[in-house]
Amino acid sequence: MNILIVNFEMENFFGGTQTWTITMVKALRELGHTTHFTGINNKINPNFEEHYQPLLPKYDLLIANGNQSLKKFSNKAPVKLFVSHGILSPEDKPTTSSDIMVAISEETRDNMIKRGFKCDGILRNPIDLSKFSTLNQSTDIKTIGFLDRRRKFPFINQLKSNFDILEIGNPPNPNIKDELDKCDLVVARGRGAYEAMALSKNVIISGNNSGRGGKTEWMDGFVDDTTFYKYRENNCSGRYNKTKVTDVNIFLEQLNKANIQQGIRNRILMEKNNDSKLIANQILELYENFLNNDKS
Repeated sequence: MNILIVNFEMENFFGGTQTWTITMVKALRELGHTTHFTGINNKINPNFEEHYQPLLPKYDLLIANGNQSLKKFSNKAPVKLFVSHGILSPEDKPTTSSDIMVAISEETRDNMIKRGFKCDGILRNPIDLSKFSTLNQSTDIKTIGFLDRRRKFPFINQLKSNFDILEIGNPPNPNIKDELDKCDLVVARGRGAYEAMALSKNVIISGNNSGRGGKTEWMDGFVDDTTFYKYRENNCSGRYNKTKVTDVNIFLEQLNKANIQQGIRNRILMEKNNDSKLIANQILELYENFLNNDKS
């Protein structure tokens, strides 16, 4: 099958949907499908050039990250799948011109339904587990990585006397794995949290008003086998618990839960739920189901 994935922005690197796009391109290719990608302006960042291949005139399936991507490339394929990645960007607003509409979390799904659109399923954030593979583990939490591409965490200076602190992700780094490898515990949200979990790291979910410029630190907390399934309902954004981190001790309460066994189990959680090949097969199943329903 020939598949085209279009993302609003592939000219620059920000993380998020750009990494989603490249991850799915690789996974679908490994399953034997001709898979290409582009941005709406057809410009590709040098970090992605090794994966780029010239586009075909037509495809069997268009996967659109964003409604502008769908609008511009809708004539490229008879079947169009729209992925809504969140609730904040205008790009994530669903459109009736898609045949299949999916969300990346329960929060996103509910937002789609609230707007009056259907949701055909939830596709979790795909992680390339061959790239983010288990490497360094420590019995002690000595190095804490704070991963965010938009801002600084307000309580970092109060931790520096007891921990080595790495502030990573700003500027955005497409090879973030090398930096995550240095950490014993990672404070992140969204994709960064999943990638750290795939590396068997302990993880605390914390976000600054979901990263849209707010001043309040919203924390979900320490990820374990139970809280993971709760936090992912809001894409591990900090919006599940919305705990306001007004004091460093609120953060330290979560940090004290860290243990090497949970890091190992975090890898297992990613294998069961976020493996990119698993997500790729779910996309193919949605496509086949649409074709079968269309024929009937």
